[in-house]
Amino acid sequence: MNKDLDKAWRERLVKNHLDLIILRLLKAKPRWGYEINLEIRDRFKVYLSAGTLYHCFTPWRRRATFKLSGKLRADEEEKSTRLQLGAKNS
Repeated sequence: MNKDLDKAWRERLVKNHLDLIILRLLKAKPRWGYEINLEIRDRFKVYLSAGTLYHCFTPWRRRATFKLSGKLRADEEEKSTRLQLGAKNS
């Protein structure tokens, strides 16, 4: 039971602070969404669905907070969107 509780806490912390985790990862270098998901899985041992991860990108795209390469359509591959912190779309 203790292992299940640990997993539940990790998942809750990651999901509650997902935007901050993503921003921290992007501060280091531009990344594909798939790369972000792998890094979160490696660091926190939490698997996120693409929908959970990409849900964070949509408001940033609307506000043009990031430079995006690729598209944010659900029917495309996860690697189709690359985010770069601090650069606006033109």
